[in-house]
Amino acid sequence: MKWLCAPLAVLLACVVALCQPVSARDVVEIESPTGIKAWLVADPGVPIVAIGFAFVGGSAQDPPDRTGLATVLAAMLDQGAGEADAATFEARLGEVGSRLSFSASQLAIGGGLLSLKRHLPVSAALLRDSLVAPRFAPDRLVRVQSQLSAELAADATHPATAAHAAFAQEAFAGHPFARPVKGDAAGIAAVTTGELARHHRRLVARDSLRLVLVGDLAPDEARALIDTIFAALPAASDRAAIATVAPSPFEKRLPGLPGQVFETAVFALPAPALGHEGFFAALAVNHITGSGNLDARLTRALRVERGLTYAVASALVATPQSSYILGSLSTRPGKMDEAVAALKETLAEIAREGIGEAELSRATSGLIGSYLVQHDTSAALAAHLLALAVDGLPPDYAERRRLVLSRLDAAVASRAARVLLDPDKLSILVLGAAP
Repeated sequence: MKWLCAPLAVLLACVVALCQPVSARDVVEIESPTGIKAWLVADPGVPIVAIGFAFVGGSAQDPPDRTGLATVLAAMLDQGAGEADAATFEARLGEVGSRLSFSASQLAIGGGLLSLKRHLPVSAALLRDSLVAPRFAPDRLVRVQSQLSAELAADATHPATAAHAAFAQEAFAGHPFARPVKGDAAGIAAVTTGELARHHRRLVARDSLRLVLVGDLAPDEARALIDTIFAALPAASDRAAIATVAPSPFEKRLPGLPGQVFETAVFALPAPALGHEGFFAALAVNHITGSGNLDARLTRALRVERGLTYAVASALVATPQSSYILGSLSTRPGKMDEAVAALKETLAEIAREGIGEAELSRATSGLIGSYLVQHDTSAALAAHLLALAVDGLPPDYAERRRLVLSRLDAAVASRAARVLLDPDKLSILVLGAAP
């Protein structure tokens, strides 16, 4: 559930200090008069409303020769809408102190609105216009293309970013997940206003909408607000189905970037899918293996015992289309072969020896505790709920997760480790020393 775009997360986090703690038990599923469904968390503590929304179908829907089209589309949605050009649109938002943000991920074009309740009529109208009637002005498109191209150029000089991009191209070759979310320079430069309008019509529709509202709203108010903003959208999208995919086992070394100091590796292992009975055991095994904490097995083996890296960590990346453990490490030139050998040896050792009760207890306690801390305010919960909705998970997922993790035993975790941590299934790409 990593899809959630950073601008939305930042936007929703703006109300963290103001909102009262809430939980998934406070979520009410509502439906507007036109049939649009949403999750509502009523929080009357302060007169603020946060709206998180996502349209399923992000960069994975980009045509192969227009990689980055979804990112350009998201960036253009607040560059003027309806009768307001970009400057007027921005000024109207500023006059009421509201914040509106859009961005794209692999799976969705998402965004968020943060508004004082008394300014909600103005804020909601601006959001409606940005979704229903974006202007896609040619001069603003040129500006956005220039900004995105500059970001891509900067990313190309960052070893970790470059390594992850190269890894995706190799591990998911032939699948949309092989393409970078931000796109490439050629694809972004080729986007036209007509293509933006057609792609907008393909993806931004009511059937692809996932919606969460948090704040000072009664259910009837929320239902009316939903239709005010979203009812004028087309009923149906035209997005393509995205096939499931797993990283293919491989080992590949590429030359590093000019001036690169350390060699960098990105690695992955297939993992159980969301909803699979073994998913939470895999989550615990990954935490024990690669949490990045000093007691994680990879940290102990590669950093503490061998001094090969300052940091090695992995995370369980899970979407409806793909689930895998993704990790990375860096080491000084000439030491990568030793580091990769130590990585494989440690994975095989954990699979062979299994998981102990004490380390499993520490892992599950940490996973449960950190999850609760991350989602203990209405703003954080809104971001979390939106990610769940995009992934097709229920609003009480957090409680289900807690129950399964708390009941997990070492025998089950050890069986999961034997299947999961197989070095023969490892995918690894190394960005070597600078040429």
